[in-house]
Amino acid sequence: MMNRRKFCMTLAAVASGIFSGNAYAQEQEKSVKKLPAPAKEGGMPIMKALSNRKTTRGPYNKKPITNETLSNLLWAAWGINRPDGKRTAPSALNSQEVNLYVVMQDGVWLFDAKNHQLLQETGKDYRNKVGGGTIVFVYTAPDGAWPGMHVGSIYQNANLYASSIGLGSHVHAGSSDGLNDIIGLPVGYRFWIAHSFGYTG
Repeated sequence: MMNRRKFCMTLAAVASGIFSGNAYAQEQEKSVKKLPAPAKEGGMPIMKALSNRKTTRGPYNKKPITNETLSNLLWAAWGINRPDGKRTAPSALNSQEVNLYVVMQDGVWLFDAKNHQLLQETGKDYRNKVGGGTIVFVYTAPDGAWPGMHVGSIYQNANLYASSIGLGSHVHAGSSDGLNDIIGLPVGYRFWIAHSFGYTG
């Protein structure tokens, strides 16, 4: 039978776990969505993709964006393309400070490039809060001299991949902060831009 001292210690530990907001415990509870390996061979020639690139504001139809396409799109935008951990888009001093969130019907997810997977922030559909689309990328970064350039490099990568497969895309600032009250960003970070994707026609 548990003595009084052990009982009190156990009760305190339980209370601490409930009220402390322990970051490790919260991380353990996050759902993980493993992505298929990105296809890194073939595809449209870069000059043709540039020729096809355009802003497509919609309306987007209900054709889904498959996990395979999402995997390729994320890797093209901000994936790891070298053994040393460097990315498909440049960042000054290899800071890699941009965090990319994917807003979908099944929630808001943070892209974990190292493991090529998504970490769920919330299970609710907030696409309309960030401009609408079949999926929406939201780019976040700290204030400073370089993050705007980094974000621009990343969304142009995504635009070119979208162009190469006939996926419409639209970059817009007006709804970039639509998740302000929904997900917590690291200290000093803010929402920079939103990027909607979907098929038309």
